[in-house]
Amino acid sequence: MSRIRRAASAAMVLGAFTLAAVPAQSQPEQKVTATDKLILRTGRIIDGKVLEETDTRVKFTVITAGISATQWFDKADILKVEKGDAPAPAEEPAPGATVAKPEAAKAEPAPADAKKVYVVNLKGQFGEDITQTPIRQAVADAKSRGANVLVFVLDNDWSMNQGGMKDELPNDEARFDELFRAEQITPIFMNEISREWENPPKVVFWVKQAMGGAAFLPFVSQNIYMSSDSRWGGIGNLSTLFGGTGDEVVRQKQYSLRMGHAEGWALTGGYDYRIVRAMAKVEYVLSYKMVGGQPQLLERMPEAGDEFLLTDDGKDDREDTIQALARGQGNDVLTLNADLARKLFISKGTVDSLDDLIYDLGLSRSSVRVDDKSDKIMEGWTRNLTSAKAELRELMQDYQQINVTGDYSERSRSRGAQIAKLTQMIQIIRRYKEALGPRWFRDNGYPAADADDVISELERIIERTRQQQMMDKK
Repeated sequence: MSRIRRAASAAMVLGAFTLAAVPAQSQPEQKVTATDKLILRTGRIIDGKVLEETDTRVKFTVITAGISATQWFDKADILKVEKGDAPAPAEEPAPGATVAKPEAAKAEPAPADAKKVYVVNLKGQFGEDITQTPIRQAVADAKSRGANVLVFVLDNDWSMNQGGMKDELPNDEARFDELFRAEQITPIFMNEISREWENPPKVVFWVKQAMGGAAFLPFVSQNIYMSSDSRWGGIGNLSTLFGGTGDEVVRQKQYSLRMGHAEGWALTGGYDYRIVRAMAKVEYVLSYKMVGGQPQLLERMPEAGDEFLLTDDGKDDREDTIQALARGQGNDVLTLNADLARKLFISKGTVDSLDDLIYDLGLSRSSVRVDDKSDKIMEGWTRNLTSAKAELRELMQDYQQINVTGDYSERSRSRGAQIAKLTQMIQIIRRYKEALGPRWFRDNGYPAADADDVISELERIIERTRQQQMMDKK
């Protein structure tokens, strides 16, 4: 697709020609006529000319506004090929003719009716770098620029979750309980944009990697695209989230509560809730077959040659290996890739560059990027969060090194220094609490709890320190 874009761009900027000293004979203009049509399963119709056809692919010259470029299409993506009459072959230049050289390309201003595209790169750790505050700031900037299309490029960092022993996998390789973290972000896409924009933009998710809690985000959009090497899943520990102890009725209620949230998001985006269930539950079995060009989901093992397994029950010899789990592969739970998401009609297409995505959205000649501040917003948050974490670590170390000893004045100064450090910690945690979780607090000497509980504990320590100072005697 990127080759097509370059070819199309080059063709669009050809201007006047400068001839060499020896004049060339006049030649007829080369022209390719669109006589055939490709009708894709997405409903898109492409005009052009079939050049070659194999058992699995069709080589097709795409012709748009007189501009042509050639590419291969998978037959799995094609609903129908309509062929017309072949065009007359183009004539070759006469022998000895000098090829004209184009003038330097000149940038053309965007047309007045150009669609404004705003791209937000969601990179880094889910819940820390990918979090509601910078996303809201980027969306607000997009609104101020009158964006018509919002593209969220989702590529979360899953490296910290790789490897580990099997008994660690429910915590490290599968993160269904990050659903509640996602719940703080999804209202931006589901409610806020439509409520706060007079003319809401089209919301598009381009998934490169959506693992763990990030897997919940794309479901809220009706326009999902995937990259060729994409992965989407990593939430397959719902059944083991609460272990095997405690009241079974209570556990089932907790499972249903969480599953209801996730399935509701899928239904909002127009997707079958069983896809989310297959992502989340090891014991859930799901297969599919194609009926009339549409996927039909089956809650059982395949029973015929035209049925394909998505997830088995993970029992006995069907249990996935540690390596498969660590790579987000296997079939105990569902991890979507580009090919599978397209076959299940979850993804609208597979693209590997932003140009390809914009082309597939039908905006290649009628759009302009207006997101020059987007990366500054997202990267600025990450940079400030990194600095805040470093400052919190230093403040805790300084606090722990303060010894309340010596005479009354020295003890008073020490307690004052303790209160000052604790107060600074609280201020920073309040500012960045959405991105600071129990794991981070535990690893850095703080109480292993959520940010609000940590703040409450630090406030109790401050109050206790003040009482000790009031009771101290000279």
